[in-house]
Amino acid sequence: DYVLLVLHGIHEEPITSDNPISLAELDMVIGRNFLVTHAGDERVCAVSPVLVEVQRNGRLLKKGPAYIAHAIADRLVDEYVPVVDKFEEAISATEEQVLEGRSTQSSHRTIRKILKIKRSLQMLRRVTINQREILHRLARAEFDEIPRELLPFFRDVYDHFARVTELVDSYRELTTGLLEAHFSIRGEQMNEIMKRLTLISTIMLPLTLIAGIYGMNFDDMPELHSKYGYYIALALMVVVTAVVLGYFKFKKWL
Repeated sequence: DYVLLVLHGIHEEPITSDNPISLAELDMVIGRNFLVTHAGDERVCAVSPVLVEVQRNGRLLKKGPAYIAHAIADRLVDEYVPVVDKFEEAISATEEQVLEGRSTQSSHRTIRKILKIKRSLQMLRRVTINQREILHRLARAEFDEIPRELLPFFRDVYDHFARVTELVDSYRELTTGLLEAHFSIRGEQMNEIMKRLTLISTIMLPLTLIAGIYGMNFDDMPELHSKYGYYIALALMVVVTAVVLGYFKFKKWL
């Protein structure tokens, strides 16, 4: 003769916390002429505002306990919206960090921030999928304790929460794409560094060869006894460097 409804409210935690959100269970027992509620955390409780409204307007009780339960569920869903919207702001700010981050230290901070957002969205998604199904069952008139004239109200709550679930899924996809973009940018930066090191090594290789040849201690090396041998060797190195740089420039590698 009653319906036990288990929902979860959402609460925003301090920025220093490992998890930016927390969830708390809200239980409601809906009977034909009574409603019993129990909240695990008062910070995530939609009962108090509805209780104040009922005390201010007692005629709301004439609509029955199912209507009061709908009002609590509707208020509970409304609490999701501002918290979920902040994920969009966090993702946008992290996206700017991904595009602007250059140092390895900032890269590690960015990865931790992305994973932190992704973990919170994953936890939120698990809860919202199950909670959406519960609200859908209430809106389909599966329970006699929910009068048919109140079904449009529960359908409205379901539609509202379905949009919240879609936002959570969308933000999860954005976070995944952001993480992939971060690794792609870091890989591109690493390729650019390797390209520069390769160019430097390619330039230094013939110079090292020249210095190695004329650094050998053989007696029969005419260039070693030349008056201008040192300057000729330096000039040869300059010419070789210029030729290599010109070739790279021609290939548009620089």
